[in-house]
Amino acid sequence: MSRFYWVLGGALGLIAAAWTVSAQPMPPGTGPLPNLPPSPGMMPPPPGRPPFSPAMAWGPGEGIPRPPLHAQSPEWPGFAEVCADSLAHRAAARAYLKARLDLTPQQLPMWQELDAVATEGDMEERQACAKLPATPADLSVLQRLDTAEERTARQLAHLRKIKDPLRKLTATLSIEQQKQIDRSMPPLPF
Repeated sequence: MSRFYWVLGGALGLIAAAWTVSAQPMPPGTGPLPNLPPSPGMMPPPPGRPPFSPAMAWGPGEGIPRPPLHAQSPEWPGFAEVCADSLAHRAAARAYLKARLDLTPQQLPMWQELDAVATEGDMEERQACAKLPATPADLSVLQRLDTAEERTARQLAHLRKIKDPLRKLTATLSIEQQKQIDRSMPPLPF
């Protein structure tokens, strides 16, 4: 018999054993994951919520009420903070891209033009972020729809503003720089 069939049989045996063990009923309050402190970089569960333990299903366990969708913990950031964080990530992505592109002195003025337009758009977005309420529960569904429509209109106007400076810059890039800008950036750091 070939080695392939031995490996296949062993893998199927392990899967069957794991399935059998995982299908065993578990006492209430226990789960496959122990209550460990969060790893570095991980947020602890919000107060009042049980730790994550997908024993037999992804829903809450027996006797644990499902939290409302708009529940906010005091530890969790509000809309304005999340918006400001996303702007900071976009600015960091632009700085990273500039460093990775290793722009020549001839390309630098085009980058500065693009960065100025992107920064202007960030300032407009920051002003809009400051007007957002702390939680989605503070807005009615129609107000949320209006807010989303306004944000989409701002994003479209911003995309139209950066289109020409971005085209000017990409026209001057080398093949390697074009590959870098195509593969190593978030969807739109501008």
